[in-house]
Amino acid sequence: MMDLSSPFGKLAHAMRHMQRLGDMQREYRESNPIEYSHFHNTDYGRSPILATQWRVRKFEPLEDTWSYVSGDAINNMRSALDHAMLLTAARFRTLSSKDERRVQYPIFTDGAKWEQWRQRNEYQLDEPTLDALEAVQPIDDGSGEERALALLNRLSNVDKHRRILTHTMSRPDVVVHVSPPMEVVFEKYANEPMREGLTLATVKFLRPQHSGTLDTHLDVEYYEVMSLDNGTMLPIALTMHVMFTAAFYAVAELLEPIANETDRWFVQQIEDNEKENLRKMLRSFMNEEAATAFEATADTV
Repeated sequence: MMDLSSPFGKLAHAMRHMQRLGDMQREYRESNPIEYSHFHNTDYGRSPILATQWRVRKFEPLEDTWSYVSGDAINNMRSALDHAMLLTAARFRTLSSKDERRVQYPIFTDGAKWEQWRQRNEYQLDEPTLDALEAVQPIDDGSGEERALALLNRLSNVDKHRRILTHTMSRPDVVVHVSPPMEVVFEKYANEPMREGLTLATVKFLRPQHSGTLDTHLDVEYYEVMSLDNGTMLPIALTMHVMFTAAFYAVAELLEPIANETDRWFVQQIEDNEKENLRKMLRSFMNEEAATAFEATADTV
């Protein structure tokens, strides 16, 4: 009987790093890392345009530890796939040390390249194994969306050569309460990494003919993100969950033919624990209604 502790052990370590990221997120947000200044011209003259603006007065960036812990989690996920592939290859033939070093879990976004890989390995692996690998290949469908295993592979390669960059990303939503009603003529909201001096929001509206009370309030949402080389910003917590889920099910499916009841019990424990982690993570930056809707969608994928 083969020992499956290696790939599942890697997944367990990835989960521990993700749990540490969750703890770091709570500590970061509880430290109130961002303070704002509010400016407006409502008290000056009779300009026909009233303007209100919020800027970042104080900002504490994420520590470098975020990058290192994220990289550790990502590489444990990628290693779990490779460990599972090594165990699978060993089912069909005796591997030399040189063979073992060459074994890698295949991840392709190009359908033609996957077909080439499958044809080269059709005498090394059986049909069910090849089908299981093909079922999870993140082949580019032309939508421009990067599927989870492709993203995992990309970030793992990045982390081998340089630190994954992490930021706090602004996602402001301005709620303006005005009495009497005023017509908004301009609004602009920042959608970039936080920094001191950043203008988060600017709103301008026509001054009413009659006097009234102006009440403005800024609700700021922000996410801890990692950046890709093309400028894409990915929420760390959600991205980690999506990649982990993809890696977990890819490993479990590949090893199912050689799993025993104890292995399946262990798989169930990881699955249950990750569902609880998802529940907590979603509610850290979504309201209850949105989080419940996302969970329902995730259960059907």
